[in-house]
Amino acid sequence: MIPMRLVSFNVQSGRANQSWGGAVLGDDAMNDAAVREAAAEIAQLKPDVLALQEVREDRGRSILSAFAESAGMEHRRFAACRRAPSNFIARMFRRSRRGYGIAFATTYPIDYIRALRLPSWRNPMRRASDRRLGWRFRLEEQRMAIVAVLLTPKPVVVGATHLTTKQPDNRKQLRRLEDFMARVARRRGIPDAPRIVLGDLNTRLEDIQKQTEYEVLAQALTYPDDEPSSQIDHILGVGFRAAGEATTRRLAVSDHRMLAVDVD
Repeated sequence: MIPMRLVSFNVQSGRANQSWGGAVLGDDAMNDAAVREAAAEIAQLKPDVLALQEVREDRGRSILSAFAESAGMEHRRFAACRRAPSNFIARMFRRSRRGYGIAFATTYPIDYIRALRLPSWRNPMRRASDRRLGWRFRLEEQRMAIVAVLLTPKPVVVGATHLTTKQPDNRKQLRRLEDFMARVARRRGIPDAPRIVLGDLNTRLEDIQKQTEYEVLAQALTYPDDEPSSQIDHILGVGFRAAGEATTRRLAVSDHRMLAVDVD
């Protein structure tokens, strides 16, 4: 298997954190500078595959472009976390590449790529935490994944995603992604192709090991960024093994730490 360096990072909409001198919430110029600094640090790692979560793409400001161009990653994809009706409207007005969502970038040519909608429906009527306040209305965020087949010497199927914090929906979303990746491999005549899932899975390490047959390739605390006490960002694989210890870094943006690992 060809050696690869995998990186996952929840960028929290490119918001500068308190590790970055003078960070001010809502200061766009400062946030943009922090994004550029974080992108430059990731570029130093020379990743082969990069998954980003909580990405905000707006006119004149592209977090995905900042990270991908800094790392020299020509092949990339953004997927907005929109429900079907709003996604249809965005396509009508040619705004499907803007908004809030997830992103994927790689140095390898891509043979196949698709944005996959994960099961995200929950009853929007919830009882308020203080029951005296009655009920409240809240739509669950549409969760997405980006699935790609990379043209390495041996094709690799990759799934980048950001899962819900709610159970059992989290398990259903991960199962849906793994099943879809297996189906893509079969349909493209590569049923035994190695596979990778990476992203903010919103599940602790001890729980993720119970709900997937994929091997955990990276073990390191990633959240919160200042004094991490848990790992909710993960890199999982089938047909790969870790080629060393996973590393994390506190970057200029986000309340998560970046997670990286070499595999072969």
